[in-house]
This record gives sequence, structure tokens and C-alpha cells, in this order.
Amino acid sequence: MQRKYVTLSDGRQVHYRHAGQGPAMLLLHPSPQCSEAIVPALMALSEVCECHALDTPGYGLSDDISEAQPDMGHYADSVIATADALGMEQFYLYGAATGSQIAIELGKRYPDRVKMIMLDTNGHVSDEDRCRVLDGYFPDVTPRRDGGHLMTYWDMCRHLFVSFPWQSERVEDRLGVPLPPVEVIQTIFLRYLRAGSGYARAYRPAFETEKRAHMDGLNVPTTMMRWEGSIALAITDALIAEGVPDCLEILHAGPALEDRYRVQVEALRKGIAAHGDTPALQPQRNTCPAGKLERCYFASGDMQIHAQINREGEGRPLILIHDALGSSDQIRAQAERHVGKRPAMLVDLPGHGASTENAEAIPGSAKSFAQAVAPAIAAFTGTAADVEGVGLGGAIAAELSRLVPVQNVQLVDPVPFTDAERNEAESSAVIDLSPEMDGSHLSKAWAMVIDSEFYWPWFNNTPAGVRTSDACLNPEWLHLRVSDMLRTGLACADLIRLGMSVDWRQVFDGLERPADVILSDRHPCPDRLDSWQVRTAN
Repeated sequence: MQRKYVTLSDGRQVHYRHAGQGPAMLLLHPSPQCSEAIVPALMALSEVCECHALDTPGYGLSDDISEAQPDMGHYADSVIATADALGMEQFYLYGAATGSQIAIELGKRYPDRVKMIMLDTNGHVSDEDRCRVLDGYFPDVTPRRDGGHLMTYWDMCRHLFVSFPWQSERVEDRLGVPLPPVEVIQTIFLRYLRAGSGYARAYRPAFETEKRAHMDGLNVPTTMMRWEGSIALAITDALIAEGVPDCLEILHAGPALEDRYRVQVEALRKGIAAHGDTPALQPQRNTCPAGKLERCYFASGDMQIHAQINREGEGRPLILIHDALGSSDQIRAQAERHVGKRPAMLVDLPGHGASTENAEAIPGSAKSFAQAVAPAIAAFTGTAADVEGVGLGGAIAAELSRLVPVQNVQLVDPVPFTDAERNEAESSAVIDLSPEMDGSHLSKAWAMVIDSEFYWPWFNNTPAGVRTSDACLNPEWLHLRVSDMLRTGLACADLIRLGMSVDWRQVFDGLERPADVILSDRHPCPDRLDSWQVRTAN
């Protein structure tokens, strides 16, 4: 499986996961999640088709659509625009939950483009029940200074497995299934964070169309899964009771997950035998608008390195590396002032941002991080570049200067820690952010980020630890920092240790190329660098 982007004719980017060979197939995920949620379906169906699991616009890593109040028609139009960009004249189509409602709408609007539709986790909700379900179903998750919105997210994600609707207090709405492992809830929670405060943009209109009437006018050959293990089985049975269109075949599967996908693969094979291959078009060669950072992936061994790039401008390319527990999104401001003037590349380090999701692939040293991203940087630059790294990213930049052609190195805000600080952090629970079923790890992460604005190190909440710069308590910024930290998963503690272990004097003295040490006005301890040749950031 590979992760990729395609640029549409209007300049928007759609992120997708790709696997398999054969007739073309598009897969659409539940809201407010992303294509990661349907990787099991992607891998199963890729035995038969060339599958593209899309991130719905505004979810995962796909750009949002422009409509203020989008409906299923807008999302169906966007899927068609994506198919056009990928060069698909016709395709097979799979949709789960929200994806099912988009697929139904697409089948009605563009019947000539779809060979067959496969619906999963869909059903019928009466108008009366819909009004009851929607009451409180979409709470406000706008970031707050106290971090309380994180517990709202967690409450939603955990109770998806308790009741339907998740916020119901009624005993008759209980699902009667065991809670999944906390790691599963954490994974869903992180997808909700990606969707952000606009998480209901596709979710709400999809739920409003979750009824038998939405199928009126559907004539494309269609299958619908009735899986005994589904938490939405009740509404699926309600739809069956209402009567399904003549074009629709109901697929029955037992309670095991393998039953679900075995039945779907068999149905897809049968559908291809009946409806044939999918003719292709020439893929479009669309480009992102001028002045925009384009998201893309670069291969690096078994990993995919995610980056934001812009090739406009003259002169040496600039490579920017974020700090441990961060992402390229945290350093966009530094890059945007260079866009159009010189080529620029912002890298997501392995295990950070949108790079490789496997925590076991996260390197354990600045050198191994540099070795992981060097092929991506070499592929982008093709010539000597300037490299700028923030925090641990500076140590990685120094290591990169030994691996790829580098003209200048800039170490931004290096923070030397004392042995006493390292020992205190090691003996404290502040660096253990393992998921907890009660969500307490979220409060711990938020408190750690907030405290880092007032104290340094963040755990030294004594007069000696008080910072001398103004705190940045913009809730959106705090939310980004916490989200990026949580996304590093079980590697979080080791990454904190790695960042604290850097011997910055050794890094600086070991450089073979010109280097600057740049301190921002928010550096927590500039006095520790008084003897260095440093300058203040503009």
C-alpha cells in the first residue's frame, strides 16, 4: 500500500491510499475519519481491483471543498473530479457509512461512470429518530485554552462503542458490545483531531440522508452488506424492512471481520465478471496554485516521507526540519516567507505528522533520522541546499550536512539540558503519554504543553523555572502542538529523551560547513548559549 496525492483541476489536493491491480475502484470512508479507517477493506478488495481509498475533502489530508454548507451532491461531484484527475472513465465504488451516502448520490448523478456500487454500514433512520439522534450528536470541539475540547473528542470516540447515538442515556440504545482496546479508541480519536472543528461538514448531511428515500432514483448495480458484527446492524435491518431498490442485492456475512470481507470480495469478483473492466482516460496533469505549499510523499527505503514543497523561485533550495514531537505544519510560517523566492521543502520526520505511521520505524538518533529523510531531500533538491532545523531538527540538519550536498546549516533554538534536568524528567511521569481509557493522558499532554509556555523545563514549576518571554496561549497553536505530540504515539517518551540528550556543543563543533545558531525571542534559556556565536531571529 502506498499513500499519494492527486491535484484536481481547481488546484485542491486529495490524499489517498493505493493498492492492487485490475479494474479501477474508489473507496470512500466513514466520517469524520479518513481512508486509514478502511484500510482492511482496501487490502481485501485490492486482491481483485486497483483500489484508491480517498480522504473525503476536509478529512484526513485532503483539502476541503469551498461550499459553506456542503451536501452529498458536492461530495459526489468532488469524487468525480478526483476520478477525472486519476484518469478513470469508469470505476467500481465502495462506500462505508458516510461513504455509502456519497456513493448513492454519485450513482444517481453519474450512473454512466460507475460499474457497480458496494454499500457498507448504511441503513434507514426515521425522521423521528433522526431528530432525537441529532440532538447533541455534534458537540462543539473548537480548541479551548483549558484543553477541555480534547475530552469532548474522547467522549465521542469512546462512546461510539457504548450506545447509538453515542450521547444517548437510554438503556435501549446500548450496543451491548465490549469496549475495544484503548489503542483503537486512540487511533479513532487522532482521526477526529485531523478533521478538526469542522468534523460535521460531511458527517451531518450524510446522517440527514440516511434513509430509504435517498435511494430513490438509484439504478446502478449495487450490493449492500448486512454484517452481523456491525454496530449499525439495527439501521441496516430497518432499511431492509423498508424495501430496497430492484438494483440492490443484499450480502449476508457472519459476525467475524473476515466474514465481512470474504463476502465482499466474492461479490466484487462476481460483479467484475458481469460488468467488465473499467476504461481509462489520460490522467490530468494539474498543478497547485502559485504560492501554495504542495503536499507530497517521497520514497525512502520502506518508508514514505511526507513533505510540503514549493519549487518556485531562484537560488538554493531551503530545507526545514521541525523539532521532536512536531510536524511540518508547525514550521509553515518560516517556509511561507520564502515561497516564491526560493524552492522550499518542509519535511515530516518519520513517525511525525503524516510520514510513516509505523511507530516501530521511528529512528532512535539524530543520525538515523537524517539517514531516513536524506533520500527525500536529495530527490527534491538535486543540488546543494540550505538546511534549517528547529530544536532536535537542528541536530538532524547537522547530520544531513554529511549525507547530502548542503551549503549552509542553521540551528534554530537549540536547548542544552543539564544532567540534573534529564534525571528529573526520567524519574517523572510527565513523559509517559500512553493512552488511558479515561482519557487522562490527554489532560497530561495538554498540561505539558501549557506548562512549557510558562516554565522551562516544563516540569520545573518553581520560581527558578519561570520563563522570561511572553506565553503563546492561542488555543489553535496549543491544539496543533498537542495533536502532533499525541500522533507520535508510544514513541513520545523516547523522542523527549532524544531531544534532551543532544550535546549541542558537540553538534556545533563537529560541523564541517558554515553554520548559524539562531535564537528566537521565545528561546527558554538563552543564557546557556552566551558563549556561542549566535544571532537573533528576524
